[in-house]
Amino acid sequence: MTKRRDYSGIDCLWLGVDKNGHVAAFITAGAGPIPTAALDDVKFDPQRAEEEICSLPKHTQAETISDKGDNSSFLELAERGLFIYDWTDIYKAISKQAGKYELVARPFAPQNIETIRSYGFEFSDCFIPIKGTAGDDNLHF
Repeated sequence: MTKRRDYSGIDCLWLGVDKNGHVAAFITAGAGPIPTAALDDVKFDPQRAEEEICSLPKHTQAETISDKGDNSSFLELAERGLFIYDWTDIYKAISKQAGKYELVARPFAPQNIETIRSYGFEFSDCFIPIKGTAGDDNLHF
């Protein structure tokens, strides 16, 4: 059995897909939870997945939800057609923490998982099913 890697303190991402086939990237900020299904997948490599997402062609215009700080990296990912969620609690006082990933950027025209697979995305079978619709602020996995 392969030992599960600990991603605590490492800012990385994992990928989810909703019932409509829309893809979301969840950025942990070094503290957000990663689903067990992703951690147990021997192919799970958040650094490589992020590199592959960034290599996808820009698909659409996108918008950031927050006006706090530099959101250019979120916008860059969303322009590839993904909904972007961040573990924003890392930046908040304990009394203000939401305990969930929050939507920080959204594409105007979302990519479908099948389109992403057609680009030869190596980690296309590592998407975690999410409950809810990508773009909503109340997703569960």
